[in-house]
Amino acid sequence: MRTPLQKLKALAIWHYLVAVLIAILACLPSYGLWRLWQYMQTLPDASEIEPWIPTTMRIIGIVTLADGWILTILMILAGVFIHKQKNRRFCLIVGALEIPHFPFATILGSFTVSTLNRTDVEPLFYSGS
Repeated sequence: MRTPLQKLKALAIWHYLVAVLIAILACLPSYGLWRLWQYMQTLPDASEIEPWIPTTMRIIGIVTLADGWILTILMILAGVFIHKQKNRRFCLIVGALEIPHFPFATILGSFTVSTLNRTDVEPLFYSGS
């Protein structure tokens, strides 16, 4: 059986790995929307494109990119804090914020929340050992 300290170290490593994966995947919607917009410009009837479509595409691309990168930064910080056994509340909040980001962050977020709420893990954050 693994000790609580080993579980925390594994959880920290998974935070780093999933953060890198989310950083990469967050770039895909922005790139896809950019390529789609370039394709739409080359169509023969490009002048008939509604004027709100490019703005909407830009906003969606920027929001998905910012969401992914902000979550990446938060996950890396949570991994560092879990590794150092500090800021348990921050790690719980980041774990809860990970849950809506399907599929990898959902699994990691639920494991983070359940692991940090265990009675044998909670004293590790307060003792700093």
